[in-house]
Order: sequence, then structure tokens, then C-alpha cells
Amino acid sequence: SRKASLIMMPKEDITFLSEKDNLGPLTLDKLYKTGDTVFPVLNRNEKVCGLLRTDKLDLLHIGKTEPVSKLMETGVAFARYDYTLEQLLAVFLRNRTDYVLIIDEKEKLLGYAELGTLISILFNREIKDDFDNDSSSSAVAKRQDD
Repeated sequence: SRKASLIMMPKEDITFLSEKDNLGPLTLDKLYKTGDTVFPVLNRNEKVCGLLRTDKLDLLHIGKTEPVSKLMETGVAFARYDYTLEQLLAVFLRNRTDYVLIIDEKEKLLGYAELGTLISILFNREIKDDFDNDSSSSAVAKRQDD
């Protein structure tokens, strides 16, 4: 059966941050230019210790520089490259996340997988839905399907 490595984005394509990095204009510009929305954060031992999501960057005050460690989330989920897609889905669900780091048997980081990519493969089509007001019961109730 198909494995996690099938949908994995390789490590070479990941932009990493250090927990000591400061989120000033140059770093923010670099992050936005990647087009990614999640960035693994490395500690001083070069191990992933958290994730920085671009939606957290909205909390930055204009002109103020914050360390990555202040805005990162510390919960990180891992899956092995040889997990089946079903096992990988279980990791996403158990950890209530949309981003999982893929490792090998020696804990070497190989890449990451995103829940949206997995769902697209499982349903054999891209999931398209621009509605983004799911936290409003009135907006959901009044939603018009196109």
C-alpha cells in the first residue's frame, strides 16, 4: 500500500528557523517569499522543537521584533516515512494537527506531510473551498453554496 513518503515534501525544500531567530523585517520577508505557512523551528541541538505558523505573525506589532520562541507552538507530531497513509491519517487526527514531520528509524528528519495533501490523495481530488468563516454559526447557517 502507499506510504507517507509518497506525499512527503523533502527536507531540502523546507525553510527552517532557529528558536533564537528574531522575527524582524528581513526574516519575515524571507518567510513570506517561500509561500509556505508553517516553518519547523530548531533548537540549539538542531532538533525540531516547535512550529511557527504564518497566521501567528499577525500578532506581531509593526516595527517590533520578537524572537521565534515567543510565537512558535511547541507541539510537534512525527510519523515514519514507511507509515501507510491510514497510519499517517491517524497521526494527524490523534495530534489534531495539519502538519506532521516525517522521520526515519534513526529519527533523521526526511521532510513533512500536510493533511490537505493526504486528503486530496485519499479523495483523489483537490479540496477547493474558499469559505473561511467556520467559527461563526450565523455565517455557516447563511452560507450559499456556489
